[in-house]
Amino acid sequence: MSEALRNVARHAGTEADCAVIVQLADDGLSMAVVDNGEGFDPDEVAPGRLGIEVSIVGRMSRVDGGHARVSSRPGRGTTVRIGWEKP
Repeated sequence: MSEALRNVARHAGTEADCAVIVQLADDGLSMAVVDNGEGFDPDEVAPGRLGIEVSIVGRMSRVDGGHARVSSRPGRGTTVRIGWEKP
């Protein structure tokens, strides 16, 4: 989650708003970082970029029950969803 927040500060733009949403359940946890900033085309991100591929998606894929998804469009902001479900 910290990498998603760093990305907002670095890339969303100075006028962007950001919200962090956390839902806790007995069998899992879901979090989202949502901004209305500049956004980007996920298909144009170079493979191996540390922020998304390694620090967010990669880390969560190594956690049993973990998952992450990044959604973005140029001019439409970005949403990073991170979750864990009890295996």
